[in-house]
Amino acid sequence: MAVDWDTGSNFNTSTHLFTAPFNCFCSFSLRVAIDTSGALNELFAALVVNRLAGGSETYFGPIVNTATAVTVTLATFEDLKLLTGDTVTATVFAPSGLTGVTGEQITSLSGKLTSYT
Repeated sequence: MAVDWDTGSNFNTSTHLFTAPFNCFCSFSLRVAIDTSGALNELFAALVVNRLAGGSETYFGPIVNTATAVTVTLATFEDLKLLTGDTVTATVFAPSGLTGVTGEQITSLSGKLTSYT
């Protein structure tokens, strides 16, 4: 399978938003480092798709138990359908709050075109 690179500057490095340049299916991988300073939390790495037509969808990676000081997780999101102008961003979500988290860092977000729609 050929990989199409983001030659159109559709990923904004200031806002960390990817904007779909056309209707397509894309796959994304997300790597997150979280420093919890020993607090016990259940966290999710997640992608948020904001639809140009309105509304948003959140796709959650696996639950991460962050009882250790630093946790790194990798989440993969396959074949997300995007329409022209939809945006994708990465985030960390905690259903019980971010108690004790001293910082989280999205260390990488990568994506590839799977197919055109």
